[in-house]
Order: sequence, then structure tokens, then C-alpha cells
Amino acid sequence: QLSILFQDKCNRKSNQQNLGTIKSSNLCAEIVEYSSPTEIAVCNLASIALPRFVKEK
Repeated sequence: QLSILFQDKCNRKSNQQNLGTIKSSNLCAEIVEYSSPTEIAVCNLASIALPRFVKEK
């Protein structure tokens, strides 16, 4: 599936504007974070299968 991400719009709406320009995002483009030459932004997405942890009384 093709997705389009507008870099200028992401940077205008970013809470990290004071850090610099955002140049990339994760694959689905729902997470954008600033990375620098000395720091790489990471967002780990996960899910939990709640039925495996819920016990009926």
C-alpha cells in the first residue's frame, strides 16, 4: 500500500521543532520523531493479547 507523508506539514505540527528538522518516520508514518547525527529516535510499537492474562473467577 502506497502512503504519502508530507515532511513540511510534519515539521510544522511537530512538538520537537526546537530540536531540528524531522527527516523520516516509521513505515506506516503514524510516528515521526527527530533524529540527529548523535541520537537516533526509536519508537517500539507492540500489542498485548489481553485474553491470555485475564482469568475468569
